[in-house]
Amino acid sequence: MDGKNVAIDYVDWDNIGPAGSINASITDISKWIKLQLGKGSLDGKTYWSEARTYEMWENLTPKPVGKWQRENMPSRHFNGYGLGWELMEYGGHKVVSHGGGYDGMISKTVLVPDLNLGFVILTNNINSLPSCLTFDILDKYLQIKEDKDWTGMFLQFKKDDEEATKKAIAEDEAARVTNTSPSIPLKDYCGTYSSEMYGDVEILLKADGQLAIDFKPTALFKGNLSHWHYDTFQLSWTTQMMLPKGKVTFVMNAQGKPEEMKVVVDNPDFDFTELVLLKKKE
Repeated sequence: MDGKNVAIDYVDWDNIGPAGSINASITDISKWIKLQLGKGSLDGKTYWSEARTYEMWENLTPKPVGKWQRENMPSRHFNGYGLGWELMEYGGHKVVSHGGGYDGMISKTVLVPDLNLGFVILTNNINSLPSCLTFDILDKYLQIKEDKDWTGMFLQFKKDDEEATKKAIAEDEAARVTNTSPSIPLKDYCGTYSSEMYGDVEILLKADGQLAIDFKPTALFKGNLSHWHYDTFQLSWTTQMMLPKGKVTFVMNAQGKPEEMKVVVDNPDFDFTELVLLKKKE
């Protein structure tokens, strides 16, 4: 927040447990990497067959090699996805890897099977440091002759992203129509808006005269709504999470009453635009 790391609480990830809810020490992960490089065997015990390993590492879903990759990694001749693993060629070796993210954390696990090499990078911030370190480490171990300033390159990506965010915020502010008012009294926006896929979202009028939003299926998604323009409000979260501010727009029917609520929050994890939130009849 504001350029500084701020501690946040763990949240319950049970519903998507396989996606990243395992708490493991570096000792645990090291053993898991050895098991992967051992093609299913560790300390004399077989957990899966060698054939399954090669199946996981097979390029089942080819992916293009992008322009930036071609220019900065001449030895990267293919990209792909196996079964739960990202695949690429780098420095004449097949590299098997996968990254992951959780609120406030990014990690990356990397295997180079033919060198019996594996490592994991764990960070306590949402950024591209794991990718930067991955290529720096691979260059050292694979003895890549071309010296790349990966740190400088990824720092520039970070700066470019920050500038793009600032620009988007400025453009959004410039597009705001000033001197408008809500088309109806704030209390008339209140009620329960329901999505068949997600459940109920409630709009409330607080004692201080401000609208609040409460996504009932979770304790995480709660916030305040401040008028932006017309029937659109800015959503500011009151719970500590990794989501930015968003917008809530109320769609009116022919009688000038809200019948639907559209929520837009730009983020890579939860697509609010998939929710068709229709107002329930009182």
